[in-house]
Amino acid sequence: MSIQTGTKLFIAYTASVGASLQRQGKYWDAVKYHSMVLSISEREGEDSGSTEAFGAIADCYTELGDLEKAGQYYDKYIARLEKD
Repeated sequence: MSIQTGTKLFIAYTASVGASLQRQGKYWDAVKYHSMVLSISEREGEDSGSTEAFGAIADCYTELGDLEKAGQYYDKYIARLEKD
């Protein structure tokens, strides 16, 4: 397995954990995992999953009632959708 493939798998795993926590209503924990996806993606130059992570983080902040922060992440999400 190449390093790039391993990175993509780790990103997918981390995103899955974040999504699972989000479905359980554990939004703060979910934000941590989705943020890890963004950090890993940026560090490794691998964009897989980062668009979805921005959207998921925005959704979590919406559920937590922090609409300002949610709006910031929705803006990043939309920008990535337009770029992709």
